[in-house]
Amino acid sequence: MICGTGPLRRDLEEQARAAGISARVTFTGLVPNEQVARYAAVADVFVLPSLLEALPTVAVEALAAGTPVISADHPGGQELHEIFGDDLLVVPKANVDLLAAALSDALDQPRRTQPSTALRLHEQFSPAAVEAAYSAAYDRALGR
Repeated sequence: MICGTGPLRRDLEEQARAAGISARVTFTGLVPNEQVARYAAVADVFVLPSLLEALPTVAVEALAAGTPVISADHPGGQELHEIFGDDLLVVPKANVDLLAAALSDALDQPRRTQPSTALRLHEQFSPAAVEAAYSAAYDRALGR
């Protein structure tokens, strides 16, 4: 399943046809935000090959759904890898061969995220944790 839109969609559809796998690949187009978690929850792996991301919320959502992530080595991917370790694999951006190998490995051995990932998500990304971080930042800014 390939979610999203962009200038490469037609090329990807043609590649699927040429490889004889178009019946096994679904191009969803743009997915409404309220449905992203459902797609992530049923996926074997979530791939984020973006060339630049600050903090990719969609990768955090995939991890929260229990789905391991493969990300390019943009700053957001590197930061999330430091937090979530093996549940977020980082590959060099624009290195198609390494991305394809990582994706193939993940599909050959599907798994869910580790229990420690759920704990880190709760500690750092739950509404209470985000509120506490913002409050602390405001207190520091106000000299409290």
